[in-house]
Amino acid sequence: MPKLILRCNYLKNSPPAHLANYINYIGTREGVEKVASTTSSLPATDRQKSLIADILSKIPDANRMHEYHDYIQRPTRENASEFITQALENNLDIIAKKKNYMDYLANRPGVEIIGTHGLFSNEGEPVVLSCVAEEVANHPGVIWTNVISLRREDAERLGYDSAAQWQALLRSRVQLLCENYKIDSRNLKWYAAFHNESHHPHVHLVVYSSDPSEGYLTAKGIDAMRSAYAHDIFRQEFLSIYEKATEQRNQLKEQAEKSLLFLLQQMQEGVCHHPQIAQQMQLLSRRLKNTGGKKVYGYLKADVKAIVNDIVDELAKEERVAECYQAWQKSREEIQHYYKDSEIEMIPLSQQKELKSIKNMVIREAVRFGEGYLYLEEAETGMERLEEISEQQTESESETEKKESEATEPVAEYDKAYYTVGDSITLNISGIQDANASSATVSYDIPEGTELSGVSAAGADVQYKNANGDWTAYSDGVDSASVKAIRFIFKGDETGVVLADGESISITLKATAGVSEETPVSVAYEEAEETVEKSGSASLNVKSVQVNVSMKQTPDVPTPGDEITQNVSVEYLGEVDSKITYTVDPALNLKKIDVGANTYLEGGTAVITTEEGEQQLPITAAMDLSEYAGITKIVFIPKIKSYEGMNASFTAILKLKETEEPVSSYTCTTDVVVTEGEYENTVSSALTSKVNFVSVVTPAVSLVYDGKSYNESTGNAVEFGKTFSVVLDSLGMTAYSKANVYDYSITTPSFVTLQQIVLPELDGAAKIKVFTADADGNETELGEFTPGETVTVDKNKISAVHLAVTSETGIFTTTKAGSITFSNDNKKNKDGKTQNASFRAVASTVCDGQTYSASSKILTINVRNFKRTEPESEPQTNSPSQSETDSNNPGQTETETPEQTEPETEDPNEETRRQQESERKDQIKKQSLQNEQKMKEKLKSLLQDRVNQIKGNASDPASGGTATSTGTATKAAAPDKYADWTIKPIFDTIVSDLIPKDLLPISEGIVENIVPSQTMVETEVSPETETETISERFTSPTETDPPVEIQKPETESEKETETEAETETERKKFLGIF
Repeated sequence: MPKLILRCNYLKNSPPAHLANYINYIGTREGVEKVASTTSSLPATDRQKSLIADILSKIPDANRMHEYHDYIQRPTRENASEFITQALENNLDIIAKKKNYMDYLANRPGVEIIGTHGLFSNEGEPVVLSCVAEEVANHPGVIWTNVISLRREDAERLGYDSAAQWQALLRSRVQLLCENYKIDSRNLKWYAAFHNESHHPHVHLVVYSSDPSEGYLTAKGIDAMRSAYAHDIFRQEFLSIYEKATEQRNQLKEQAEKSLLFLLQQMQEGVCHHPQIAQQMQLLSRRLKNTGGKKVYGYLKADVKAIVNDIVDELAKEERVAECYQAWQKSREEIQHYYKDSEIEMIPLSQQKELKSIKNMVIREAVRFGEGYLYLEEAETGMERLEEISEQQTESESETEKKESEATEPVAEYDKAYYTVGDSITLNISGIQDANASSATVSYDIPEGTELSGVSAAGADVQYKNANGDWTAYSDGVDSASVKAIRFIFKGDETGVVLADGESISITLKATAGVSEETPVSVAYEEAEETVEKSGSASLNVKSVQVNVSMKQTPDVPTPGDEITQNVSVEYLGEVDSKITYTVDPALNLKKIDVGANTYLEGGTAVITTEEGEQQLPITAAMDLSEYAGITKIVFIPKIKSYEGMNASFTAILKLKETEEPVSSYTCTTDVVVTEGEYENTVSSALTSKVNFVSVVTPAVSLVYDGKSYNESTGNAVEFGKTFSVVLDSLGMTAYSKANVYDYSITTPSFVTLQQIVLPELDGAAKIKVFTADADGNETELGEFTPGETVTVDKNKISAVHLAVTSETGIFTTTKAGSITFSNDNKKNKDGKTQNASFRAVASTVCDGQTYSASSKILTINVRNFKRTEPESEPQTNSPSQSETDSNNPGQTETETPEQTEPETEDPNEETRRQQESERKDQIKKQSLQNEQKMKEKLKSLLQDRVNQIKGNASDPASGGTATSTGTATKAAAPDKYADWTIKPIFDTIVSDLIPKDLLPISEGIVENIVPSQTMVETEVSPETETETISERFTSPTETDPPVEIQKPETESEKETETEAETETERKKFLGIF
């Protein structure tokens, strides 16, 4: 099982549907992340086994994970849970939406937080999570998602159990990403997050290019990255393995040479036991005699190279050589097993690039053999004699051969077999290694027909040679046309000069003309005694046939709903076979293709790819494709070859799809594949367009009173002296256009005091200008503030608050809500009633003259005004003139209203104030009832005296009284039992007989006429309550007298109601004396 695992995936279109159900498991992961210790070692459950089988069938590389290996070794519940969790997390990129994936990487359980989240990138580059998530979600190109995983014991032992160490590693290897993803360093975007898992700590690495048409990753590139990261992490362990591998490789080369020398000795003696090698050596010797120039493998013709390869492969079959080859191969596999679990393929010895020196050794001995070199002067045999022969070679040759055993030849390789003029060419140079060298210089001449575009070589000093032959330091600003050669100088250390597996020198060229040649690469190793030179080469082929591709669009920046027209033009500059592939962005619907009548494409074949598969159609002048849903690409195959000057053009009619998430941009591409014999090349063009889109998030507002959320339907009114707040949330905008100012306004009640504004915290916004407005709409600027700041206002008569948010990107969201706090402390509202305070927020922005806006719902809250209080009433005394007035105007009572005053201060302790006020009211009420009872007793006594007086006048003839009156005397005198009474009784009708029928009943003023004003008992009246006068209690309303309106206290208790009922009963009993 590898010690380091690098998994590479990519995001492009919608995630596979068959993995969607796994997201539920991930969603609940935080609560079940670890298996309880009591059950962790139990066998895996049936449900776990079923899910593991499902994962293995649908996630191809899941069986290569560390966690799966642990599960196979010990199939416990804990290991099963670890595998399921990590397998799903590793594939979250294809399960979840891209935006959610970035958020998960930054905030998942176990991530090491750097600031507010776990994402990091290049040093000095700020990482705003929401912006990164939005950028990734809307990226139209390919996004690679990688996971690099270690075992816990290795991570702790080597220091890779913290984010800091991973940061340093990934930042030092940015160029590795550029080389293997084929992304220009100026366009490279990468983000990573370290997840410190208990079993297998790992880092997630997201890579993409800001140019959607750029970047691709091959299996070779993945292996190169695995090797490079493993060499960095396990560097110390690799040193010992490399030392052993180097020794075994040297033994292999020595043994191959010894075996060949022994065979050549036998050939001279005429007793060779390997006739095939003898025959091939004689043939090679003859061919080399007729070969000019350097007699090294890289400069030989292909057929001569084939002879050399056959001899080397036959040598590898010799027993001792085969044993050395196997041992060296085993050491190489040991290194590879650190990052790859597959075995190294046992390829023929002649194909081993690191052992090219064996081929050059064969060539050298073939030259010597042809020159009649005597391999054995005496009839001695055996390997001892061969060693003596080696020592008899010239001193310079002997020393060169010794050095060759340590220094390796460079391996040069272009990334393509063929190029076209205008193409970018990449040459990779590897295999630089010499354990005895203090430095190494790698040189490369720029071929004619090419220009240098850039270089990359970690740890090397780079120099270039100009037209004058001078060498100087190379930098990106150098004129590429002036560079004639480039060289890389590597400094050695205690291990010499080693360019490890996966590391290479990268030279990027631009093809300007046709080229077909072998391009040499040389290395000069500086050792203790001399310079050892090694060389290699690679074939460069640039074809002059060109195809020009261009794309245009109308309108340049469409708006959703617009019909989009794209014009594609393909110009041929030679006779070639070709096919044209037009790829449609998933955000677009392809409606129609128009190639025109009598054109090069008409009559050919079109293959359209839809969601349902491929379908072949004849190419006509106008092709209506509206019936085909979800066209992703269309391939045009012309019926004949092209010729110079021919043009293949077509027009595509498209329309943006209606999607839930807004589309910010899209990319369509045209790829033309041209073939000429074995040569094949692809010329591409891409058209990326932005979309005029502005979206304003609907603002949200809510109310808070007494520390709780306020409910409009059940909430109490805000009492005087209390505060309340309106919460400002969901401020946000997405504007892929020229809009960058966002306006937010909210209405506020002007009859309360606006204390302060806490600005919301916004991700993606830099500054907020704050304004307040009065009732006439006149605004006052309070200044410019940072999101999250508190702005103190402390004013009333403010009818609105306006926030102007500036966003450089046009995209921002609310990360923490803000608020506006109000205080109900305005004493000018003196009616004691409630008022409604309403709130409504409106967000808007203007783009190209069009306003985009969104409004919140309207919220209201009841606010109770300040209640005026009345002072305690003074004792009242009726003057004689007032009494006369009252007696002359029965039924009417003038009550003088005392002037009301405001209390100068409010009790800060509201509850204590209320309790004291209640006790004071109860005391006043009790005293009032006592005074009233005393008054009743006095009045009762006075009335009794007055009645007695009336009775006496009625029975006294001298007073003019009579016992009866007309209409009632008969009724009173009827009974005979009163005939002999000396004193006749007074009947009930005597009072009514005294009052004429045309007069009104006794006026309420009669009591005041009877009772002198001096005897009135002082009555204390509550400041809050106007009680009934005694006269009103004895008045019986009639039709002509309107009922007397009795003002009751503001809050009436059951005790007050009961007391009033008892008083009314006493009044009725008292009146019963008549």
